[in-house]
Amino acid sequence: MQKDVYDYPEKLLTDYLSSFDFNNKSVIHDMILSLIRLASHNFDVSDINIIKHSINELRKSYQVFSRYRDSRKVCIFGSARCPESNPNYELTMAVSRLITEHGYMIITGAGNGIMEAGNRGAVMNRDFGVNIDLPFEQEPNEYIRDSNKLISFKYFFNRKLIFVKESDAALFLPGGFGTHDEAFELLTLIQTGRCAPRPLVFLNDQSGDYWNHWHTFVEQELLRNEYISEGDMNMIKIVNSPQDCLSIIDTFYKVYHSIRYQNDMAIIRLNKSLSQASLKDIRNQFENEFFQHFQYFDPYHCPYDEPNDDKPRLVFKFSKGHYGELYNLITHLNDQCA
Repeated sequence: MQKDVYDYPEKLLTDYLSSFDFNNKSVIHDMILSLIRLASHNFDVSDINIIKHSINELRKSYQVFSRYRDSRKVCIFGSARCPESNPNYELTMAVSRLITEHGYMIITGAGNGIMEAGNRGAVMNRDFGVNIDLPFEQEPNEYIRDSNKLISFKYFFNRKLIFVKESDAALFLPGGFGTHDEAFELLTLIQTGRCAPRPLVFLNDQSGDYWNHWHTFVEQELLRNEYISEGDMNMIKIVNSPQDCLSIIDTFYKVYHSIRYQNDMAIIRLNKSLSQASLKDIRNQFENEFFQHFQYFDPYHCPYDEPNDDKPRLVFKFSKGHYGELYNLITHLNDQCA
């Protein structure tokens, strides 16, 4: 009788993994078992190849980014068809240069146009390229082509995941379908709580109204028809200069550091301590149907979060589904509690 793949002796796998010195052995154990069990389903080779390529792409991406996890990163999106003569090309070079000079790193799609300008403008080798392998349209641009921070992807969904997972802010220049795809995906992920709030900055050339026209469409067609809520508009910031981009990103992380959720509680990690007066002010201004029961905890004493850093915590009961409203709270923290 043919042996069932589910009869694979797990003890052999457990004993084998025990001979290695690394963390998360139980997770790796379960991943390997899942791969072994694929054999019992007789999937098409194309299905298996998607899993194989996905794992390899993510592994290589984590290897590249793992050394830079302590550095804030900004994604730059825009048209691959933007020529060097276009004002937005020079604008992208200028904003890339400015934000990398101030300690940030940038991530581009590694292609031509706006992506090329982003890599070209970055200083001190502070840029990444996450390229997509296409039969036409895109090759890595000359400013990232030979970098050890260039990663190539077969699948858009892995590339999109890395854009979101490894970044802390996103900057959008005028572009086509791909640019709008990335913008609406990030807006959707934040709106639904699937990624943390972050600055989403839409940069127009001084003489252009590209994003202003787009904003009008969002306001008149999506908001007015109640396809989105008023709070969702808080996520969108439209500016006209590199200095404004830098200011928005800097300010966003001045007091606010990061957020995580536990059941119906939100835990905000802070870069600075809060006074009792500041906490009282937050309670007075933000206790509503979305935010309730604000509490403040010193580092290492928060019962809702692991004491793994020196960040104070602001904890409150959060009505999920209103993630856009978090931007008002973050703005208040940064403006009033610095």
